[in-house]
Amino acid sequence: MLACVTTARAQQTNFNEDYSAYLPQIRAFNKQFSQSPAAPSLLTKEGLAAARKSNFYIPALVLKPLVKTIKGPGGDLQLRIFKPDTIQAVVLDIHGGGWSLGTAESMDPMNDILARACGVAARRARPAAASRGAA
Repeated sequence: MLACVTTARAQQTNFNEDYSAYLPQIRAFNKQFSQSPAAPSLLTKEGLAAARKSNFYIPALVLKPLVKTIKGPGGDLQLRIFKPDTIQAVVLDIHGGGWSLGTAESMDPMNDILARACGVAARRARPAAASRGAA
């Protein structure tokens, strides 16, 4: 956990640094970004399908999650557990259900890195597929 705290403090030390030298590059990026084609609307069936199809790159995991299903008050809950060799704390990451984009698995890389870097056992929970009405 000390490494995580040290990293967070180190990032705060550049608060008074002058970043004006980067303004031309930032303005060029913003101009190019503003001219890119608009993304399809997530409010349409086609736009949502296109966004899900072009989902994010998910890097390979170092820690493989242990997947368990437990009984919950509203139905089964799926747990994805990332357990490092040494555990200093436990984090419960509750997935909201992926109403438009994302899945519990899409957050695996973050939980993998968190578990290894901070000695945290990360547990990702969400309703199991059968409880969500998934086929």
